[in-house]
Amino acid sequence: MLDHDFCQFLEYKLTKAFPHSSDASVRAFWCNGRLLPHAQKCLSLKSVKDLRHLSLETFSGESGQDKYELILSFGSKSLSRYTRGLNIRECVPGPEDSGWIEVDQDEKTIIVRLL
Repeated sequence: MLDHDFCQFLEYKLTKAFPHSSDASVRAFWCNGRLLPHAQKCLSLKSVKDLRHLSLETFSGESGQDKYELILSFGSKSLSRYTRGLNIRECVPGPEDSGWIEVDQDEKTIIVRLL
């Protein structure tokens, strides 16, 4: 389930993970909020199954105020849990894990790879 509580949880996890990034320019990043998609159809089971990702907005960067597109990329575990209406918090890797966050500062995108 993707709701306000999950978004706050993800915001906290991202802020904890940025200092562990292999990209030194991202280590000072933090998140200052996340917005759910404007269209509820983006959250539909069919949309998530077909695309295997969701596009959200977040305020992040060194100031925490730069607008970024946040792409939640669903792995098999998170996709299975999401489509069954289960909590996907356990599908967010730990802050020290590598490779689950990709930041493109030029394109203003952050890709989060869920398990």
